[in-house]
Amino acid sequence: MKKKGFTLLEVVLVVLLIGIIAGFIGGFLYQEINFYNLLIPRREVKIENKLIFERILKEIKDAYKNSYNSGNNIRFKIPYTTFKGYTSVRIYLSSNKIYLSTNGNPATVIGDKVTYFNLTSIRWYPERDLVRVRLVSNVNNNTLEQQTEIFLRNTR
Repeated sequence: MKKKGFTLLEVVLVVLLIGIIAGFIGGFLYQEINFYNLLIPRREVKIENKLIFERILKEIKDAYKNSYNSGNNIRFKIPYTTFKGYTSVRIYLSSNKIYLSTNGNPATVIGDKVTYFNLTSIRWYPERDLVRVRLVSNVNNNTLEQQTEIFLRNTR
């Protein structure tokens, strides 16, 4: 007469195999969750850095030729079509925040967590200026750097 069922040894082996498989799957999931937790702050830094960078590029593209200085505290003039004149713009870095002010108005913060900002002038052609803009942000040891070179639109 045969018994139907499992022996204690078979049940222990099945439980042991399930435990080993669960350990591998758990380790894999733990690594993926840690990677995801590192990725989210970096994505937030990247989005904020992109917005700051685009704002700076939007302002500096219209700067008059030879009306700006290099460094992390830049001033330049852009055309102001309403009064057929110009607007003086200042962008500077102070205590990990980047500020923008126009015509002596109070400065507004356009980004924080910025560790480095620099504008370097490169005279590429006599009739147009080429400038290099570099911006570095750091949040929770996630460093993100953006750099580009742009020609200024105005040739005045």
